[in-house]
Amino acid sequence: MTPSTRKAATSKAGAAPAPAQARAAAPTATPAATAALAPDAAKSDVLVVGAGPTVSTDGASEAGGESAVLIGSGVLPSMVPIGGQEVQLGVVVAGAHAASGLSVADWNALAGDVREQMLSDYVASQTEAAKVLEDQERADAAAAARAEADAEAQRLAAKEDEHQANAQRQAQEAQARAAANEFPCVIEVGNNSGIALSEPVSGAHIQAGGTGRITLLSLEHAHQVQQNLMAVLDLNYLDPGVLVITKLPK
Repeated sequence: MTPSTRKAATSKAGAAPAPAQARAAAPTATPAATAALAPDAAKSDVLVVGAGPTVSTDGASEAGGESAVLIGSGVLPSMVPIGGQEVQLGVVVAGAHAASGLSVADWNALAGDVREQMLSDYVASQTEAAKVLEDQERADAAAAARAEADAEAQRLAAKEDEHQANAQRQAQEAQARAAANEFPCVIEVGNNSGIALSEPVSGAHIQAGGTGRITLLSLEHAHQVQQNLMAVLDLNYLDPGVLVITKLPK
């Protein structure tokens, strides 16, 4: 019997042959489930033949030329649940075969219960891998959400700081405007000492026991007048209490 004849016989013994159009498009797993499968399984062009246990691959058989046929599973369903997704049996069989490191012939020569156990173990490992991947995605999403919340909190804090700084600046500007609006102003100075007093900056002359008026042009000018008056009192050994200053309306 030629290799081609033996291969045809193996295919018939395993399951009913698939229609020609069915072999034209190989089944694939959904994206999420494929991410959990071994790379070789995700790339394999495999096909479940009818409801039988054999799987066709696009690789050449060891005899050469013809497509190889993997014996699949008589236990697993045609769509295998992995990580919340439905993965076609052919993809699972091809993945388990690739993970085993066996040749097609050695895979097909396995005892049925051994092959079923290998398939079951592979599904379990891929389910666990999918769970790890899902947990990592959830952790990444939670970390991203926390980072966004922290960034938003920082933006709000910066906005509040800016608001407070603006309020403080506006208060200072209002205070400065209010102070500026007080000048020029006129003050009345009463001299309760026994001598006449003169203030050189304003040119005011205040008789002993009398009063005098001084026009203050600015806050700085007011400070200068005050310093000069204190200097005159100090020079004459007078108590500051002898001067009575009253702010008058303009």
